[in-house]
Amino acid sequence: MVGFIENKQDCRHILLCNYFCEKRTEKLGFCKDRCDNCINMRDLKINDYTDLTKAILKVIMTKKDLNKTKVKKILMGSKTESSSSTLDNYGEFKKEKAVNIDRVLIHLVINKFIKEVLIKTHNGFWMEKLELYKKSKKILDNKVKIKI
Repeated sequence: MVGFIENKQDCRHILLCNYFCEKRTEKLGFCKDRCDNCINMRDLKINDYTDLTKAILKVIMTKKDLNKTKVKKILMGSKTESSSSTLDNYGEFKKEKAVNIDRVLIHLVINKFIKEVLIKTHNGFWMEKLELYKKSKKILDNKVKIKI
């Protein structure tokens, strides 16, 4: 579901057809500009978020028990995460829109660069913890670029 919502490039009608096993090879234009992606494709701008992605991965490698919100707050230099102010990436992306950091984090989870693990706290509540898959090393080694 998140992949369908995050997809800004492919025709929504084709995505739905493929989901229900009616395989289509086209990417755009099938619906004759009746869906938002086909209409907006002319104005779509693909951005390179590799530097932001590397910063996300480094924060996750450096600190333990982080969730997506904490990673975003560290990168944006939030005062609530001032205990992380010694990190190299603290506040590095304070000018980046929060929604873009969220999109990159979701992209990394969907494409299995980051793993969300649920852990039970001592209070009995569940929280997410981010871990890295091995393939995230390819981003850090400049073998993979993240463009959304």
